[in-house]
Amino acid sequence: GELNINIFNFGDSIYDGFEKTKHDNKVIYEDLEKTHNFISENYQHEFSRESLFTLYSLQDGISRLKYDSESRGSGTMKFITSFIEIGDYENPIKDLIPDLTILSGKSKLICTKKYKPFQISGRYFISLNDESDLTIPPKKECLSNLKTKFPGTLLSVKVYISNENIVKKINENGN
Repeated sequence: GELNINIFNFGDSIYDGFEKTKHDNKVIYEDLEKTHNFISENYQHEFSRESLFTLYSLQDGISRLKYDSESRGSGTMKFITSFIEIGDYENPIKDLIPDLTILSGKSKLICTKKYKPFQISGRYFISLNDESDLTIPPKKECLSNLKTKFPGTLLSVKVYISNENIVKKINENGN
């Protein structure tokens, strides 16, 4: 079977939300800016500031509203991690390749099981590169700049379900 889920949030993009709260959220904003500046100074890449900030903003513990609540900043990464756990069945011969696409402002991110979230000190991160390292640019097929601005954020998931894969997960997890 095939499962498609689309979640729309019209309004500010992820990047625009961070820009609007950068004075209230100085510590997190400065961390994002440091990572962006490091990559821009040390690597040739085609990514806009907006696209890189959007990727960095997905990381566990990062939120444009973190200054309001310490518990913020884990929802999107939990969603991505759940997608990878549930949507890991693929069949390239039948062109059944699951993906999670995020459109936000002028950024497009594509997450697949190839570049899975990784853990550091109990927090999840996603770099969209082979090295699992946020200080290295992501792969071009996973992050791109859009010519037209999407008016908010869209999370779009395509997952394929197979009986064999479900049974395998049940046997591995004991549930």
